[in-house]
Amino acid sequence: MEPRFHKAFKDMEELEKGAIANPDEGRMVGHYWLRNSTLAPNSFLKTQIDKALDAVCDFADQVVSGKVSYGLIYVFFFTGD
Repeated sequence: MEPRFHKAFKDMEELEKGAIANPDEGRMVGHYWLRNSTLAPNSFLKTQIDKALDAVCDFADQVVSGKVSYGLIYVFFFTGD
């Protein structure tokens, strides 16, 4: 079993560095980057994550402060293609 564990840890390390997780879609897996953008594999992704988070926080602050008020708020995030 030891070789399988080593392979699993190596594969996970590669995913964390931005390896393509699904070759059919050509996409990386990085949901944990959203929690800590410094883990993103490149500066472009880090910047995109930080900008999106800043925009969400700014919008939330406007809603809480009453500058923006809606009966029902829908927020959609689209990434990629």
